[in-house]
Amino acid sequence: MIDKAYVLAMARYNAWQNKQLMDIVKQADQAVLTQDQGAFFGSIMGTLNHILWADTLWMSRFCTDISTPSQSIEESTGFAPTLGVWEAERFRMDGRIRIWAETLSHFDLTGEMSWFSGAQGRQVSQPIALACFTCSTTRPTTGDRCTGF
Repeated sequence: MIDKAYVLAMARYNAWQNKQLMDIVKQADQAVLTQDQGAFFGSIMGTLNHILWADTLWMSRFCTDISTPSQSIEESTGFAPTLGVWEAERFRMDGRIRIWAETLSHFDLTGEMSWFSGAQGRQVSQPIALACFTCSTTRPTTGDRCTGF
């Protein structure tokens, strides 16, 4: 069962994993990070940017103080223009996700939620507890209790 303790554990795990990634990419050659690797989002940087974009999008659905990304999903690979910007925004978002998870109540994880999916071009609904982990098991995103971190 997905409960507050599980969401908080996933938020902490997410931040820990992203810190590991930061340590690796800071040492990598910029050309390697931006080179098309044939992956779904092209480059390593494109993939990192898309994940940060998706976290921001999900959190904006539930936290009134987080703005929806202005980029479309197709533009998500350029979300942070430099590694330095990505690192700062990733650190900030991980902190916001963790603090958000700490403010959840068990009630926040009950019921259904609906949103318009630009990727699917339609309204989507699912149980809130499942929506927490729609993109990734390390990306908790539900409830609407965020009013400021």
